[in-house]
Amino acid sequence: MILGIISLADPSYEPHRWHQFLIYIAFNVIAFLINAYLTRLLPLVTQSALYWSIAGWLIISITVLACASPDYQTGHTVYGEFLNETGWPDGLAWLLGLLQGM
Repeated sequence: MILGIISLADPSYEPHRWHQFLIYIAFNVIAFLINAYLTRLLPLVTQSALYWSIAGWLIISITVLACASPDYQTGHTVYGEFLNETGWPDGLAWLLGLLQGM
């Protein structure tokens, strides 16, 4: 995501694999430092992650509802119909769809 934002802000930027690796290392170092030396901040980090998740859910829900407002599907279509366009058998396609929720 970070490289995507940088690429969006600067169209001339060309990401390389080592850029992504350095960002990965930076996240690991920050996580290590918080867990090893700043344990008193862990409740704050956890609480802020909770608020971030709730805010994200609200923003996404409002956006989806606002964008789909004139074209709502019926409850029967949403909860009662199963549309398999994958080419897999129905049961296997349903089980593979459960992977997205995990």
